[in-house]
Parts: sequence; C-alpha cells; structure tokens
Amino acid sequence: MRPVRFAAVVAVGYLLMQTLWILTVPPFRGVDEFDHAFRAAGAATGQWRLTEPAADGRGMEVVVPADLVAAASAQCDWLPYPGPDNCFPIDEVGEDQVVIATSAALYNPVWYAVVGQAGRPFEGAGSLYAMRIFTSLVCAVGVGLAAWALALRRPGRWTRFGFVAALTPVWIYSTVVPGPNGPEMTAGLILWMSLLAVFDPEVPPRHERWLLCLAGGAACVLATLRLLGPMWLGVVVLAVVALVGYRQVFAVVRRRARWWAAVSGVVVVAVVAGSWWSLDQGMTGTSLDVQGKGPMPEFEVGTKPFAWTLGMVAAFPLRRETAHPAVYMCVSLALGFILVAAVIRARGRHRVVLGAMLLLVVALPVVLTAATMDTQGVIWQGRYQLAWAVGIPVVAGAVLDHTGFLRGERDKPVVLLVVLLAIAHGMSVWGVSLGETRRPVSADDPSWVSLPPVLLGVLFFLLALVWATWLCTRPWADEGEAVGKPSAVETARG
Repeated sequence: MRPVRFAAVVAVGYLLMQTLWILTVPPFRGVDEFDHAFRAAGAATGQWRLTEPAADGRGMEVVVPADLVAAASAQCDWLPYPGPDNCFPIDEVGEDQVVIATSAALYNPVWYAVVGQAGRPFEGAGSLYAMRIFTSLVCAVGVGLAAWALALRRPGRWTRFGFVAALTPVWIYSTVVPGPNGPEMTAGLILWMSLLAVFDPEVPPRHERWLLCLAGGAACVLATLRLLGPMWLGVVVLAVVALVGYRQVFAVVRRRARWWAAVSGVVVVAVVAGSWWSLDQGMTGTSLDVQGKGPMPEFEVGTKPFAWTLGMVAAFPLRRETAHPAVYMCVSLALGFILVAAVIRARGRHRVVLGAMLLLVVALPVVLTAATMDTQGVIWQGRYQLAWAVGIPVVAGAVLDHTGFLRGERDKPVVLLVVLLAIAHGMSVWGVSLGETRRPVSADDPSWVSLPPVLLGVLFFLLALVWATWLCTRPWADEGEAVGKPSAVETARG
C-alpha cells in the first residue's frame, strides 16, 4: 500500500461517511446551522463586517435571501435559545431579500464567504445542502492530505488505528455543518500529521518541502478561523517539539532554513491577522450566545469536565443532546485501551508528554471557562478541543507500534477495536435519525432528504467496519505486513 493510495482510500471512505451524516440531519438542524447559513449567505455577497445588533435575538443583522430564512424558520423557532430576530425576517430589503440576525456575526468572514458561494446558485434548503456538500468535500480532502502525511512514515497497525479512532462520531458530524469548526479540526489534523512526518528521519527528504508547505497552510487556517485557533496552533507545535526532541527539530530546520523562515513568516502574519480580527470584533467580551431566550447555564465543576470529555465523542445535533450510552462506551473502550496501554509502555519524556496532553484535555476547558465565566457564561463544547487533541491517539498508537505491543496477535486486537468503533458510528446516525423522525418539525419537513434510520445505521456500520479494517490491516506495497518501526516520535533523542 502506497501513501497516495492510502490517502485516497481515507478520503473516499470519509466522504461516504459524511454523506450519510448529511442524510441523517434535517436541514438547519445542525448545531447553530441556521446562524452559519445566514452568515455565509451574507458574507458571499460582501457583508463581511456586521455592525447592527439584533433588537430581539442573538448577534447582528445581515441581509440574506428570503427563501433561506423561510426554510430555516421552523427549526430555529423550535429551539429554546434563539430570539425572534434569529428565526423570522426583521424587515424586507429589495427583491426577495430580508434582514435576519445571526450569532455567527463576529467570526472571521473568510470561510463564510467561500462556503456561501457554494449555496448562492440554490434556494432555500437546497442552498444549505450545497453548503454542507462543499464543507464535506473540503474536509474530506483535508483528512486525505493528513493521511498522506501519516503514510509517509509507514505507520504500523496501532498508529493507523489511532488515526481512525481519532475521527470520532462528533468529528465526522462537525465536518458536514457549514461552520468553521469542521475545517478548524481538519486543519489541526493536517498540522499534526505533517509536522510529525517532516521531523521523521525515515521520511525521504524529497517530501520535506511539500510537508512544510502543508503544515504552513494548515497552521494559517487553524490560526484564522476561530478565536482559540492560535492557542491550538501553539499547543500542537509545542507537543510535536517535545515528542520529537529539539535536536531533531533543529537538524531539520537547518537543512532548509530559508523554507522554514518563509513559511514561518506567513504563519506569523496569519496569526496576527486572525488575532486582530477577533480582538477588533470584541470576541473576548460579551458572548452573543447569552442574548437569546434561555437563561445562562451554570457551571457545575463536578460534572462539566466529564460532560465535555464525552462531548469529544458524541454530542449532536446540539451540544446538550447526547447519544446512546453504548456509543460512549464503545469509543471509550477503544480509545481508552490504546491510551492507557501507551502511557504504561511509553518511556522517558514520551510518557511525560503523553500524560501531559491527556491532563490538558481535562484541565484546559475548566481553566478557560473559569476565566470567561462572567462575560461569556458556559459556552464550551467538547468538540472545540478536537482541533489539537486529535493527535493524541495517533501518538499513542505510534508508541504501541514501537514497543511491539501485542505483535504476536497480528490483526486480531485491532479488528476487535475497529468493530467497537463501527458500532458507535452506526448507532450515532441511527439514534439521531430516529429521534428526528419523532419530532414533527423535522418529520414534516419535505426538504429533508433521508433514508430509514435502521438503514442509515446499518450502512454506516458496514462502511466504517470495512474502511477502518482495510486501513488498519492492509500491508504496505513492499512488505508482507505493516511495519511497526520507530518513527521520529520514538527514535529522536533530544
């Protein structure tokens, strides 16, 4: 199996799973999906900076097509937190154009301007579906690029399983909603895989420039899409340097110093630009999320961290809507198995770094929420951390490959864990689809293109099972079995 073929299989299989998620979630039912659609429609027509606050709702006013608002009104009005200005036209402006409020007003408009163009040729729910498809394609290509970078390191079974397991149900779901969170997470995955590959002494030097450009592009996207992007960028870079070792990092940087300087300069500009937009728009001040119908949620120290961690597995369509307990159990068993095993078998600084990353996953949301509680309330969602935490299972898998964990058992343990992941994915789409068929606002929507819940669940289970099994067990082109050789994470001495 060659890197390009590995990447193609990853991208195609991932896109098929995204397609099933598109069919699962009714139009405008995704997390804040109507807000993202309104922001995208406005940005696509040049409304990048919104300044008029909504009188009775969240966010700022924007001018969008009337058919888009009409298609979204029912789903929006069913929710407890938006105000009337978020769901129904505030005023009519010109031909078939209305004023509506969007809580996504302060986000960087570049992504919205791009995805909004995909929806412009269509009307109503068709415009949203076009945005979903475009977002899915962008993220699927990004996941494929990350898989190509991973494959250059010729990873063993456990490393590949870590890559597959990191794409949790909420990860795939988030990459079909036309907001910035999905592309942000995808950029984080690309950054992780490209940096680990560029510092791996076993990766041929001819790939260094491509990997460096890939890492630089991902870093720019990560730094500009959302407020916390620069923080995630810093965490990933520091984690990779700590894992690889500073001597190996310096050796690679010195070899192509001009390229590193040029790419770093572009990334610095992106970080400054993204931070400037967030500060200029006042995103560190009062959150738009607390201006709707519902009261500001309280911060329960004893339960929130646990809920946020589970939210990295499944929370859809909205952040407080949980999946079936079996979904969390299956993913937790699969991920927990390789994470615990990796911490036990890791040595030296790799154990320290891996343990620190796991601790940071739990502590960081608590610290950030405590620091912004007075102005923003409890707005954290578990999926926010996936932009950087996605690399942890891959690192854990690399440690297990290097130490020869269960090597004598060959594919059996990996396939067993893949079955658990496939069950979780299948039950996720089945549960969401079944729940929506019981909600009149979704069941009565003629624009919802879907399949029977059971069929969706079975198709997703089979697709995930075949896809992940092939990726995790397929031997490389010139070997009888997948290698478990040491990579830069294991061989570097810093």
